[in-house]
Amino acid sequence: MMVRKAHTKSRKGCLNCKRRHVKCDETKPHCSPCTRLEIDCQWPEIRGTPYTVRTSSPAQSPGYGLDTNAPSTPAGSSSPHELGIADLKLLHFWTMNTALTCTARNTTHIYQTVYVELGFQFPWLLRGLLAVAAIHKAVVRPAERKELLLQSSEHYDVAISSYLEIMHHADPATCAPVFALSGILHMHNLGMAQVTPPDDAVTAICSWIQMVRGVRASIEPNWFRLIVSEVAPVLTGVNREGVDPTVRTEVVQLEELVAKQKDLNLATKETYLQAIEELNLIFLNVRRSLETKEQYTIAMTMSWLATVNQEFVDLLFARDQLALVMMGFFAVLFKVQDHTWWMRGWSKWTLDCVERELSPELRKWLDWPRSQIYPSS
Repeated sequence: MMVRKAHTKSRKGCLNCKRRHVKCDETKPHCSPCTRLEIDCQWPEIRGTPYTVRTSSPAQSPGYGLDTNAPSTPAGSSSPHELGIADLKLLHFWTMNTALTCTARNTTHIYQTVYVELGFQFPWLLRGLLAVAAIHKAVVRPAERKELLLQSSEHYDVAISSYLEIMHHADPATCAPVFALSGILHMHNLGMAQVTPPDDAVTAICSWIQMVRGVRASIEPNWFRLIVSEVAPVLTGVNREGVDPTVRTEVVQLEELVAKQKDLNLATKETYLQAIEELNLIFLNVRRSLETKEQYTIAMTMSWLATVNQEFVDLLFARDQLALVMMGFFAVLFKVQDHTWWMRGWSKWTLDCVERELSPELRKWLDWPRSQIYPSS
């Protein structure tokens, strides 16, 4: 009778192997399973867990978070492994409130748990979550706004500086948290407008486009890693198939506007028509999603910013009149999202900005967007 050899369980394996419930060979700095999968190999800290709650007195040296008597975390903190009580309050607010506003119900757990767990591994992502939570809390609790905005600013500064550094030194092992942080930072920029409305919404949108395009360029080489990662449901939740592209929405009237421009070169004309075609598809998908409640329409809306080509972005930056009219139509999609705290108001800010920039003879093309955004006027 054969005797089964006892399995020797690794108690000192890396964090990734523990999380995936596989045997780690404990080879440092990169164990064999992590090396084979080309993922970041992280090891437990000898002196404790990756994050600890700081409850020390103000006299002690600053860490990741302040002590229980302090309002927030110093951006220049020396130790990245401590969370102050103020930070824990923000994290609680994130999981119980903000995360519920980020996505459709079937993927809420990604923001509530997966992003938080990734944040414990990659502190710059956690900083992003706390920054957005602070903005959200400031919106719903005006009495605490000053303190919360300070907290948000401190967390955001650390998150964005780390993000920019990572973007310059792309690492396949961090593609999932980088993707997560890009969306979080985008949400932060939109949410900040709820306390400080933008003076120039079009410029703000142009900045978003550049950020979205930068992220797209960064993650494309690692796309296959992303779609099998823990953040995959967020990506696969934006399904642009299933609608008939020949169905025409109000957007296609812009083709007539393009046709009226007799001095356009062929390349610019094609740029306009492609942008209109993509925008028409977005409208069709958003309407279908609202009817079926299958998808999260904010992600679908924002996907237009990632699909327009660079020439259109350049035209928009230059305040090209036809590109501005198209942006006025895009603003209608913002109106659909008014129920979400960080999207509220962007439809009006965008349309108002476009109207200020347009010549009088082109403003008539905004009649339909205006009727949707200002229905009572």
